[in-house]
Amino acid sequence: MKPALRIVIIEDNPDDALLVVREVEHAGYAVQAQRVQTAEELRDALAQGTWDLVLADYSLPHFSATEGLAILKETGLDVPFIIVSGKIGEEMAVQLMKDGATDYVMKDRLARLGPAVQRELREADERCRKRDAERALAESEKRYRLLVESQTDLIVRTDPEGQLLYASPTYCALFGKTPQELMNSSYQPLIHPDDLPSVEHTVADLFHPPHTYHYEERAMTVGGWRWIEWTAHAELDTQGTVVAIVGSGRDITDRKQVEDQLHETSDYLNNLLDCANAPIIVWDSAYHISLFNHAFERLTGRSASNVLGREVDLLFPPDKREESLGNIHRASSGERWETVEIDIQHMDGTVRTLLWNSASLYAPDQTTVLATIAQGQDITDRKQMEEKLRMSEADLQQAQAVAHVGSWRWDIAHDEFVWSDEMCRIFGVAPHAFTGSVQDVIARAIHPDDRARIEESNRTIIEDHNPQPLEYRIVWPDGSVHTAWVKPGEMTLGDKGHVSSLTGVVLDITDRKRAEAERGAMQAQLLQSQKMEAIGQLAGGIAHDFNNLLTGMLGNIAIIRGDLPASDPLLANVLAAETAAHQAADLTKGLLAFSRRAMVSVVPLDMAEAVDTTLTILKQSLPASMTIIRDVEQPAWSVLADHSQISQVILNLAVNARDAMQGKGTLTIRLRNVQIGEDYIRTHPFARTGDFVHLSVADTGAGIPPEIRSHLFEPFHTTKPAGSGTGMGLSIVYGAIKQAGGWVTADSPSPEDVCSIQGAFPGVGTVFDIFLPRCLDEPSSPTAPIHLSANVCSGTILVVEDEPVVSAVTQALLTRSGCTVLTAGDGASALATFREHGNDVDLILLDMTMPGMTTDDIVRAIHDINAHVPVLLTSGYTSSDTVKCMLAEGTVQGFLPKPYELHELLSTINQLLQRT
Repeated sequence: MKPALRIVIIEDNPDDALLVVREVEHAGYAVQAQRVQTAEELRDALAQGTWDLVLADYSLPHFSATEGLAILKETGLDVPFIIVSGKIGEEMAVQLMKDGATDYVMKDRLARLGPAVQRELREADERCRKRDAERALAESEKRYRLLVESQTDLIVRTDPEGQLLYASPTYCALFGKTPQELMNSSYQPLIHPDDLPSVEHTVADLFHPPHTYHYEERAMTVGGWRWIEWTAHAELDTQGTVVAIVGSGRDITDRKQVEDQLHETSDYLNNLLDCANAPIIVWDSAYHISLFNHAFERLTGRSASNVLGREVDLLFPPDKREESLGNIHRASSGERWETVEIDIQHMDGTVRTLLWNSASLYAPDQTTVLATIAQGQDITDRKQMEEKLRMSEADLQQAQAVAHVGSWRWDIAHDEFVWSDEMCRIFGVAPHAFTGSVQDVIARAIHPDDRARIEESNRTIIEDHNPQPLEYRIVWPDGSVHTAWVKPGEMTLGDKGHVSSLTGVVLDITDRKRAEAERGAMQAQLLQSQKMEAIGQLAGGIAHDFNNLLTGMLGNIAIIRGDLPASDPLLANVLAAETAAHQAADLTKGLLAFSRRAMVSVVPLDMAEAVDTTLTILKQSLPASMTIIRDVEQPAWSVLADHSQISQVILNLAVNARDAMQGKGTLTIRLRNVQIGEDYIRTHPFARTGDFVHLSVADTGAGIPPEIRSHLFEPFHTTKPAGSGTGMGLSIVYGAIKQAGGWVTADSPSPEDVCSIQGAFPGVGTVFDIFLPRCLDEPSSPTAPIHLSANVCSGTILVVEDEPVVSAVTQALLTRSGCTVLTAGDGASALATFREHGNDVDLILLDMTMPGMTTDDIVRAIHDINAHVPVLLTSGYTSSDTVKCMLAEGTVQGFLPKPYELHELLSTINQLLQRT
């Protein structure tokens, strides 16, 4: 990338300016140029920007290079100024160079411009660097001189012979001489005669490595003899020869005087301090120990002779040394200790903690600290007890947290509460969240319905001195409700017998209360399930007897109706009787469905298709004032169920929803694929884990009253007016879903519950939730029906039936339809008749509950006689699983549930006869 170059061009000809710019660009620069033609334009340009170069034509109509150079000088900018002209003379060019122009180039020789620019820019850069270096050197010398001259220490510099080359102002002031008087004079006359030999010896040592020395000497100053502490070092040239000696000194007369005083009184102080039981120590301004009493010796196992003169940090444990030295430094700077804890290490490695106080010993000026004296109190045992107490409190806090038990103390006299950390957790708040008053806690944390009981309990405590356990609810800041049990403990009575304070504990029983509620719900659900199972068994037994009676009734009615002419007035009565019998048959079918004894055809079923098929019927039958919402997840899983039963379930729930909403409202049918986990099982013990299809039917009606929810699925239970329903709709739903291996629940959540239910139905009144286990098989295609002629039959039929009414009417119906009928009232007679007429019998119609022999025994014996004769089972009540097993194994070829009518009987018989 080319370096950028900013140029001001003094030129009235734009073309010439463009040529100049191109020539500079050829030299390798990225040029940014501004052309000016007058003095004002030049001044503005120089004031507004930072420029690297000025190129000027010598003569312009209203301006000149000479004027431009003068303006540039006025600004003080060090910018190269090159003349680029076509008519300047040599003498004028030389004059301009003398005035400050850096070069000139003729316009007819512009090839020189690029090198000239490069050269001038280099020289400008060098000038800039030189100026910066000179400025930095001058500032450094200024700072050094200010630093030296502001020092309170004495600074001198001599030649190798001891002649003074420099003396700081403090040195001159101390000796009362001017710098001129001291320059080139020897320092030796100022030194005390007794100290001169040692000083000369020290100076001689400076000519040998390490070329530095520390010494003390007395010198004659304007104030008399003063002690000076010197640090000197030699300056060496490149060959290692000493060329000068620099010394830094400090007046230590005050310190020496204090040391002398300390030495004079040392015996007295030592005797006094050694008698003290408390450890006492003194250290000087250099942190060297100057006094160490017997108590300190006993504390550390060190003798005074071993530590005197050594730095005080040897007494501290290594891990506390930096912290302890910080305290030492602050004391030595004049800070007074009152209660500072510092650890001291014994020679055997044990550590003791001492509580220290200190005082500073000052020089006569009362500002310079010469020494520090400190006295300690061994608090190690107390600290250990405090640590044990802290650990005990921590253990108590941990035990409270594990047990969910918080402790408290109520200062009744001052209305203040003191809580443990676990109390704060139980109340769901941070420590110090409350002001501490009882009313604040009650108002902000206690459930509104429980506040009066707590206030009454507090009144009883204060007035009757009778604290009692209490259970109440807590409302956390996030709105969640928890349950606590409080047990007041010890009361403290004041002078007048009033309760002044009370302690106690609070136990978080939220989980226990939740578990009790869940256990109660599970027990209720289990009892409900057992009740429904018992009702189902009863309903199945009733259905069996009724179905036998209805088979006889419907069969005889069919015979009578077939014999009556259309004009017979009794025909209307017969049809009414038939209608009533059909209604009774529907009731028994509902009972069988509820008891899961209905014979169903279960196949892998596409639930989405089943919902859509039923919705087609609903949209035609429900009033237009109802809104139907279809919410089906795609693809929906398949289930193993009877298509007609699933449709019946949806139809029954939809009709109930219509009645609940009085024909106006929203019916929502939702289908989802879900996974049932352990959390759901804990509150629904009748459920199972795994993959399920979740069918929900919700309405916006008035909901289900709580008092009838436990009876909702019982047969014949209805809230509709008399004559408006049989009470079997929900019983059929319950039985059908149970028979399909699933379960159904119903709920009418409150508005508050609806807001908290994820994915809840808007405006829900009642929602029925149905769960059917997922089937991994693909849904089967419907089979084409077999069309048979009605009321026509042929062949010999053996009717095995123990109910005389059913046997007689079946025989009559089959005979009137063209069949030859043989009958038997039990298993033994049936087998005897079959042996006698075995070659003539084309089909056996066998009731499943025959006296004397089981169905399996009868069928097995029939196969032993003739294995090719089809067996058609019939029953008013049986286990559908038993029938399915027999059909699957091929031991029977068909099943006809009671009550059956003529066309059903003949159709089933003809189908079996055609197969064989």
